[in-house]
Amino acid sequence: MLKKGDPNAKFYESEPYHEFVKKYSPELYEVFGTDTEEYFRFYKKNYPYLYRDPENSFRMKVDTDLREIGVANYDIAMLDSAITIWERGDKEAAKGERLLKRYTLCNFATPQEYRNWVDTNRDNLFFSEAGGFLWLVNTNVPNAVGNDYTALILDLKAKNEARAKAYEAKKAKQVTALATSRDNPVALASAIRTDANGAKEMVITMTIHPGYHAYAAVDEKDVFIKTTLDLTYPEGIEPDGEMIMPPAQSTGNATSHYTGTVQFRQKIKGEGKGEISAKVRYQVCDNSECKIPSTQVLKENI
Repeated sequence: MLKKGDPNAKFYESEPYHEFVKKYSPELYEVFGTDTEEYFRFYKKNYPYLYRDPENSFRMKVDTDLREIGVANYDIAMLDSAITIWERGDKEAAKGERLLKRYTLCNFATPQEYRNWVDTNRDNLFFSEAGGFLWLVNTNVPNAVGNDYTALILDLKAKNEARAKAYEAKKAKQVTALATSRDNPVALASAIRTDANGAKEMVITMTIHPGYHAYAAVDEKDVFIKTTLDLTYPEGIEPDGEMIMPPAQSTGNATSHYTGTVQFRQKIKGEGKGEISAKVRYQVCDNSECKIPSTQVLKENI
């Protein structure tokens, strides 16, 4: 057990709960926030289909491949089923290979090699959650085939260090980006978020300096510039429904305002890769002046 003062415990002592969850389970945090009961219900419901995220050892993912074949990860029948799927050689073959490499430390090139390994060790195979949600061999042989963690540990260490650095850099960038002043009364930031079901959305956050407002709608008699967002997508990505607009404050006519921090959300769908661009045009005013209309372009990779 780690003790206070142990250098290895520093991360756990200094990381607030909500920051830990946001960093290592961002998709679930978007849905459940800090509601521990909701996390409990989610993991209990999906318990037979959980696996360790190969990109992040602190995070568990729901295995849609395994759920499709309807066998729990702790049932040895899942190994037999995955081998059979791969052996068939049809369009589902890649699924069988993914499952075998996801739940074992073996890296065989053929389904027959996996079948030989399973048949040889069947009576000694066991599923270990503590060992990384993997099927291991109960043996005293050091680094036996199927039990060698060397490559996995080195890979996870490098990925976790890179992820932590990237998160801290992004957080620092967002804090700087969202700073406002009277000279620069609007700050914009963007992000692509993924919920617990895998649905993605582009989120544009607008922070407006205290005392200023931007325009959500403009009466035909007024001369202000309405806030507009124009999104362009890479091939294979498209909007999923209309953009979700933030609530606005009404005035004495059809003009309405945005104040404080507001978010514009556009759900997206498709399997394409590339860059989503958001061109944001706006004008802000306070009680004594209106700034010159401005346009900013935000870009996010998907």
